[in-house]
Amino acid sequence: MKPSHIWKKFRPTGTTIFHAAEAMELGVDAVLVNTALADTPDYGKIAEAFALAMKAGRLAHLAGLGPARDTASASSPLTGFLE
Repeated sequence: MKPSHIWKKFRPTGTTIFHAAEAMELGVDAVLVNTALADTPDYGKIAEAFALAMKAGRLAHLAGLGPARDTASASSPLTGFLE
């Protein structure tokens, strides 16, 4: 995804904690959340929530996602542990 497409998807108006995590997972360098912080009654808690979401999104980006599949398949071998 090109940076211009990311910016259009994540406009600063209406930014939520989910959007911040998703943007970081896509690999952006930063997320502008000034309005989200300024418009909340408890900016300390919302700032902490954004910080945690952005850290989680960045870690997910660095870890990489598993391959996309068209059909479901078992991710663990069947070892007979249910018998």
